[in-house]
Amino acid sequence: MKLDFRPVGSWVRERGAGIATRLGGLSSRATGSELKALPILSLSIVALWFLAALWVQLSSPGHLRLTRSEMERATSIAVSNPVVEVPGHYLPIVRAVLPRFENDELLGFLRKNQAAGEVASLQTHFDEVAATAAKLLESHPTRTLGVLPAELSLGGFATHVLIHAGWLHLLATVLLFLLAAPLLEERWGRPLLGGTIVLLALAGGAVFYAVNPTANRAFVGGSAVVAGLVAACVVTLENEEVDFLGWLGPLAGGELIAPAWTLAVPLALYELALWWAIQGSLPRSVDSAVGYPAHAAGAVLGCAVAFAVTKLGLVKEQTESQAPAPGSRQGAQASRTG
Repeated sequence: MKLDFRPVGSWVRERGAGIATRLGGLSSRATGSELKALPILSLSIVALWFLAALWVQLSSPGHLRLTRSEMERATSIAVSNPVVEVPGHYLPIVRAVLPRFENDELLGFLRKNQAAGEVASLQTHFDEVAATAAKLLESHPTRTLGVLPAELSLGGFATHVLIHAGWLHLLATVLLFLLAAPLLEERWGRPLLGGTIVLLALAGGAVFYAVNPTANRAFVGGSAVVAGLVAACVVTLENEEVDFLGWLGPLAGGELIAPAWTLAVPLALYELALWWAIQGSLPRSVDSAVGYPAHAAGAVLGCAVAFAVTKLGLVKEQTESQAPAPGSRQGAQASRTG
């Protein structure tokens, strides 16, 4: 029996030719002025956030798990053996499991009546485990790079925006960022947007420290930045209908057209979801903090920057003779018909 594979070969050639034609069309559309119009700064920041997240996960794959394990082990020893003396910096962790650890009458009785030799042995064991846990905690990325008021480092005011408490925190921040930042990058230009992002990041860290000067929880992520950028979009574009996906241009189809002020809705949902999404890998008492005052400050500062940009005329208003913005409704239609 002789098999004839020629029909199969013809089908494969036809499908391959169709795919090549579509890829060729995509390549031709994604060149020239349209490629230059992509929000390079916004996309670069998103790429930097993902690279930082991968670095945290890959640089020490077992570090996050080991830190939590050792902290839980030390806490278990302290709770099971209340005669041990817990250092002040470790008390919040023990209190999270047993709130009345220091003041409970029964625990006080046990402390007074425990044999001295047994107490010394338990204390030595606890001190060893707690020292290991503290060393691991100090080197945790969210605490070395974040704004940590209890162990303040000026570098944290700049680096806290690079990392996030977890993948959910990162993804939620990126989605909201990509709705607002490309619009401002097109309207304001990259230098002004870049300066605004830096200002929002520094202000968010400063406000978190001012409100929580002794906190032993780190403030990380771009939440204050996206709150400020959304507020700036609402002030700058107001009721103007924009295509929030217009910046994708020739790289992908689809559109999301709505008044600019509707950005306030996903921002509100984002803030509500943060309490759940920002949970990291550490016990709650030392895990990353949700800095709502910092977010509010970012939103106020974003409004102020947008108002100043408009009043000072730092960005020229679009005239009829100028090409429509890629993020505007007219720009999106021109991109699809061009």
